[in-house]
Amino acid sequence: SNYTTIHLPLSQERIDKLEQIGFVWATRDPRHVPWEVRYQELVEYKKENGDCRVPIGFDENVSLANWVSTQRQEWRQIR
Repeated sequence: SNYTTIHLPLSQERIDKLEQIGFVWATRDPRHVPWEVRYQELVEYKKENGDCRVPIGFDENVSLANWVSTQRQEWRQIR
């Protein structure tokens, strides 16, 4: 049997990791850094702010705000 591997923009493992830290999926282009770098920035944001709702255009880390938005967009594409 030939099985085609379908590449999803956001893996279930990454979705699970984000949800484990309380990531909110309801809310646009990250700079190209490894996914884990932005994930760790989000973990730090949550430690400081108590949630994962990074505001759009977050002045302290615009790249993180963009990345969060992109994660949500990719998640919606696979739902």
